[in-house]
Amino acid sequence: MSLVILLLLTVLGVSSFQTTAVQFRMARSVDDINLAFQSAEAALLDGEENVEGSGYVGGNGYYQKVDSGQVPNWASIDWEINSNSIAGTTGIEGVAEPARYIIEYVRQVKAAEDSLNLANINEEIGTGGTSIYRVTARGSGFGEGRAVVMVQSHYGRRE
Repeated sequence: MSLVILLLLTVLGVSSFQTTAVQFRMARSVDDINLAFQSAEAALLDGEENVEGSGYVGGNGYYQKVDSGQVPNWASIDWEINSNSIAGTTGIEGVAEPARYIIEYVRQVKAAEDSLNLANINEEIGTGGTSIYRVTARGSGFGEGRAVVMVQSHYGRRE
């Protein structure tokens, strides 16, 4: 009888250990995804600052928007090749590698004299326009099988 009870206690102990191990892996995975997201967000902000500072300059990490129906630049480039993208300057501790981003020139939007929106109330619209860019950032987590997160934003730079 005591051997049967000992066997039941052993089975319960092993089961409890396995459940704890699975929960630990799930928590680590959530941490990995959060770090990858934070890294991608930081690179996205770096890309927006890059656009605000220089606009579209062409070259590595700068692309023209592709036509609809074609594979977008962010999906077709090899993110592992450094010349295809720009490394983010804001570092996030704990990630395996710095996040990277690309900038795509979308189009130029000209201001109409009678346009009204919250951004130009009581302002002189002028004759310039706004250049629209799409910034795509890719961040990764830590360790083996790390998470990869991509985020995008559209950014307007007043010319």
